[in-house]
Amino acid sequence: MNKVEIKNLILKRENTVIYDKLNLVINSGVYTTIIGPSSSGKTTLFNTIIKGNKSIKVNGNINYVVTNPDKQIVGRTVDKQLKFFMEMNNYSKRVISSRIKAIVSYFNLDSILDKDPYKLSLGEKQLVVLCSIMVLDLDILLLDNALCRMNRNLKEKVLSYFNKLKKKKVTIINFASDVSEIIGSDYTILVDKKLVFNKKTKEVISDNKIFEENHLKLPFLLDITNKLKYYGLIDKNIKDIESLVDEIWK
Repeated sequence: MNKVEIKNLILKRENTVIYDKLNLVINSGVYTTIIGPSSSGKTTLFNTIIKGNKSIKVNGNINYVVTNPDKQIVGRTVDKQLKFFMEMNNYSKRVISSRIKAIVSYFNLDSILDKDPYKLSLGEKQLVVLCSIMVLDLDILLLDNALCRMNRNLKEKVLSYFNKLKKKKVTIINFASDVSEIIGSDYTILVDKKLVFNKKTKEVISDNKIFEENHLKLPFLLDITNKLKYYGLIDKNIKDIESLVDEIWK
């Protein structure tokens, strides 16, 4: 089943054409990362999907996270923020307690539960807002550079968590400026005011020419694994740092 279908989408801003007959299909339960340089139209496409357009068909319910976490902070403490959207949707106390406990444990949030979210670092704010959405029963999750202020270790942990969501058949569409965020996704889409390519991520990360031809920076983890493969220390691509360490020292 297709979750998002875009057919011949034309978007203009004043006299500038952003997209001219863009066509794109994203299937149910698929984790897709959409990358592109600054001003490539990523955020415009993100907003257009959310707001709706006659050229876009969405089959399901969308939850989304924007770049600026301040726009989605509604709780006076981190604990209240994590619970807010579940309480608004009438989740039972048992379910709320269970899900908060699980996500707090996974991301080690115990020490900040009583803190004011506005007083956290930008990376922590992004994480808390994202977690308050990820505890919901999700169908389609849209992200617009929602991880951009997180450090590399935290970002990798979030990307690993997305695989938990994928096992629950959540369709994830991550609009990202950081090319490293493609690691772990099923498909990688490159846009630059048009569809440049739509490929399986495993094909993208196994072909360095794709990065060179499209002036993309090689993801840190992929760069490291390529060097280690060159010296015969490993023989495959690795999705996260922990797996890389295990592979080297096994």
